[in-house]
Amino acid sequence: MRYRWIVLVAGIAGCFTSPDESLWKSRRDARSDAAAPRSELGPDGAPDRGGSGDGPAADLSTDTSPAKSCWSSGAPTFSTPVALDAVNSASTDIEPMLSPDGLTLYFASSRDGNMDAFLATRPSAGAPFANVQNNTQVGTADSETRFALSFDGLEAFLATNRAGGQGGADIWIATRTSAATPFAPADFSPAAPLNSTQNEWDPYPSFDGKRLYYAIQDWSSGLGSTDLVVATRSAAPGSYSPPQAIQGVNSPSKEDNPAVTGDELVILFGSDRPGGKGMLDIWYATRADTASAFSNATPLSTLNTADRESELYISPDGCELFFASDRPGGKGGWDLYRASASP
Repeated sequence: MRYRWIVLVAGIAGCFTSPDESLWKSRRDARSDAAAPRSELGPDGAPDRGGSGDGPAADLSTDTSPAKSCWSSGAPTFSTPVALDAVNSASTDIEPMLSPDGLTLYFASSRDGNMDAFLATRPSAGAPFANVQNNTQVGTADSETRFALSFDGLEAFLATNRAGGQGGADIWIATRTSAATPFAPADFSPAAPLNSTQNEWDPYPSFDGKRLYYAIQDWSSGLGSTDLVVATRSAAPGSYSPPQAIQGVNSPSKEDNPAVTGDELVILFGSDRPGGKGMLDIWYATRADTASAFSNATPLSTLNTADRESELYISPDGCELFFASDRPGGKGGWDLYRASASP
């Protein structure tokens, strides 16, 4: 029922609607079919490091951000995007996020009748992803979209409409003492300072774990229908401060799906503002240091089309980009794509 509802809403709202807006229209709408059955494609527990790349390597547990290599001279030239054919389905596939070692792709899909968390694996960086499974670390009868791991592997961030939050969709967080210990759905709880009675989604943790970038819909302090914010904390794990607008990127239009490089000097996001190629495009902005506002945003024209592109993940070095698009040639309404650049 949920996938049919998504298609219907998209048809009514027109081509400007993102998957996030369709899914999180309101708690009442989102939970009306929460009892939709789930398919059991994956194992009962989270795969270990060898099977999924879920656990990060020891050298990723650091507060030193990696130097960006592909954006040192401005926006790089990305390769022609390649559809993730072994991962995509005839349903909606969105919200790509990689594990710290880059060997597991976490994403959300409506392929089982409800928007749920999935994962796929690959043997090495640059290889194709395959072996799609339910992400049983987070799955419930409610809707889950973006699942993101911290770079030390000890925290997980989730956008979900499960009961107990403050709004239609909220950011939930789970912690663990070892990356070898799987998360479980019951480990997650809503992060009160991050959430409101509005919809919050698209959590994206910084490399050092001290900032969380995400999107808020109809924010009282915002400029547009959806705005990009960042919440900070002095150390990870720990409580975040209330969110603040990300300076230099928001507009009277819609912005969603923020993704930052490891040094946080480059931000990419989706927006329907004027100046792009299509109805929703990938934009980027840069800054000299993390204390500064981002510069005026620029469309990433080499990857945008007349259709919709958003739902972003960028590798810490800025050289590997995953996104979703409803461009022709895919398997479903929204499909996942990968593009790469050279340092």
